[in-house]
Amino acid sequence: LGFLPSFWVRLRGLTTPAPNFQFPWWPEALRPDRFTHGAVITWWTFLSIVCADIGAYFVGKRFGQTKLLATVSPNKTVEGLLGGMAAAVC
Repeated sequence: LGFLPSFWVRLRGLTTPAPNFQFPWWPEALRPDRFTHGAVITWWTFLSIVCADIGAYFVGKRFGQTKLLATVSPNKTVEGLLGGMAAAVC
């Protein structure tokens, strides 16, 4: 499921407050009651993409042996794909 950046702008404007978890040690700017559902979805999407890229890179470099569509992208591996998917889920 992909979001276009223009959709992120619209999503960020959702005004329903996110669930309020009580963590008194968090800095004032990062308190959960400062975020809306749209902001949480936007940041969650962004962070899962970054984690997937990083996980795919490191797992592919370390364990990558089985090529994934070598004609399209010769350095992509099945192990990197699985590592990226696992990192995005975590």
